[in-house]
Amino acid sequence: MTTKFIPPSRKKQRQLSLILGALTLILWGIARWLYAEFSRITISLWILSGASLFLLVYNIADFTFNPSNKRGLYLDQEGILFQQTLLGRQIGKILWKDITDIQIQKNSLWLKAIYLSLKSPDKYLAKVSSQETKKLILQQGFPVSDSELEIDLDELFDRIQSYFHQKR
Repeated sequence: MTTKFIPPSRKKQRQLSLILGALTLILWGIARWLYAEFSRITISLWILSGASLFLLVYNIADFTFNPSNKRGLYLDQEGILFQQTLLGRQIGKILWKDITDIQIQKNSLWLKAIYLSLKSPDKYLAKVSSQETKKLILQQGFPVSDSELEIDLDELFDRIQSYFHQKR
């Protein structure tokens, strides 16, 4: 079995950047209008504006400065390496022998993702600092999404399942 690389999608990355840019401009416009009309802006609007600007800059910087081979998804006979998210980069390669189940589920935002249930998640969770993320992985599993990859969720699920069942 050979190593399969699924690269990040430039089209999906541009779409995400455009959405984040539009959101940032809309929030900034609302803040500017509120200040012009009422001479005040709520702190929550500042936080939302700052968060969307941060996500936009992070998204562009991640795509610009991280080469394609340092992102995307790798499948090989040993395991799966999902480098498209910061969490995936922190955890590194997950070995097939450590995976008990693979499912498509909806996350808290009602978006579908693939979740890998782990036999002994402690060795992977030791690499994660956020308690909230550790709790999520323990409850649902490690998330793998197609949001920035060149293939859709069903095809990604089939490929992961194929590698998983060949190595069991």
